[in-house]
Amino acid sequence: IYEEHTMSAVPEMLRLKYFDRFREGDHWKYRIKTKVKKHALFHRINLMNQQYPFVHPLDLIFCRNVLIYFNRQTQAEVLKKFRRHLSPQGYLLLGHTEGLAGLHNGFCNIIPSVFTTTEG
Repeated sequence: IYEEHTMSAVPEMLRLKYFDRFREGDHWKYRIKTKVKKHALFHRINLMNQQYPFVHPLDLIFCRNVLIYFNRQTQAEVLKKFRRHLSPQGYLLLGHTEGLAGLHNGFCNIIPSVFTTTEG
């Protein structure tokens, strides 16, 4: 569920197609439509676990403003697991303050905070 002001950058066509608008108290909010949610996996995991509970490759991983709290070695280990679970054309979205510089991790930067998998 998203507050109306956070959706201002999303084009109206996309808001209508992918979100339901509803009123909660005095505020308008947006909820991802069921038809979209049924194609998504929303899951909280412990990033320190040796194995993640995903059977099929993921197309997109959101991990925003989390890696900054780990040391470089732990960041590298988590990124290695992400890489293993991401599909060949998958995307990893990190927070704007997070970077992968100096970490040999199998990702390449597309635009700030958006990464994709590299070959191999």
